[in-house]
Amino acid sequence: MTEKDEHQRPGEKIPVSAEAQKLGLLDVPIAPILSDLVAFADELNTRNIDEAIANQKYRRAQLSWQRAYVIVAAVLAALTLGIIFLFYLAFIKLAETTENEAKIVTAQVAMLDKQRSMAESAVTVMKEQAAEQAAADRPVVVANAIVPAKLGKVAQSWTQIDSQGVPPRNVAVSWHNFGNAIATNFVQKGQLMLAKGGEPPPIDPQCNELHRPEKKNNGNGLAPDNTMFAVWSATQAFKLTDANDSHIYAVGCAYYDGLGKGRFFSDVCLVWLPAQQPEFQPCQDPNRNYIH
Repeated sequence: MTEKDEHQRPGEKIPVSAEAQKLGLLDVPIAPILSDLVAFADELNTRNIDEAIANQKYRRAQLSWQRAYVIVAAVLAALTLGIIFLFYLAFIKLAETTENEAKIVTAQVAMLDKQRSMAESAVTVMKEQAAEQAAADRPVVVANAIVPAKLGKVAQSWTQIDSQGVPPRNVAVSWHNFGNAIATNFVQKGQLMLAKGGEPPPIDPQCNELHRPEKKNNGNGLAPDNTMFAVWSATQAFKLTDANDSHIYAVGCAYYDGLGKGRFFSDVCLVWLPAQQPEFQPCQDPNRNYIH
């Protein structure tokens, strides 16, 4: 500090030279300028804070949308995987069912083949019996055809129908005399009956070779190489709902006499096989469909 500065009093104005005044070195108040600068800095700071808050809110909103999108996408992916898994299970079950059905069909085909072979054997035996009995100069009456039928309005009138896999409740029976003698006092009995799988074929309770019908039930005569028809119906205990796990049988018999003292009997047993033609085939039991 110079000696001149030491002698300067506080508040004392320092004279400014004309040269200094020309250069603009004037006495300017600084406080207002500083105040404006501080206010401007505060405004900038407030604006920056507001922008930062707005940006933060925008980021939070974006994060919320992204989180919701991720959750929805995860849920949809889980549902898609669940549906695919259900389709897979259904496919596996369908494949197992198809395989089981194929096995069942194969078993049924094998059973039908066995039944067909046994029926053919039974038909052959019946033909042999009929030929033997015919050669003995006697009547030989055989039920040579049984077909599903629709009853008419007149008694014993009927029309042959195709069952189309529906268990029939009525059948028409064709009785033919293959013998070379007339059958007198011809009486036939028969009906549709059910039997569980594995059980032997049923027997019509009206058919007993040792207990012939009474005289009042005696019927007509049947000449050689002639045919007559009869209608058999289901019993009262016959229910279509029970036919699903049972076999339907047409069982019956015929009582008849010859011109002499001979008395004869024919047993009938056929099973309904809708997949074959004709639909009724001889029973597998070798002790049925005999002629005495």
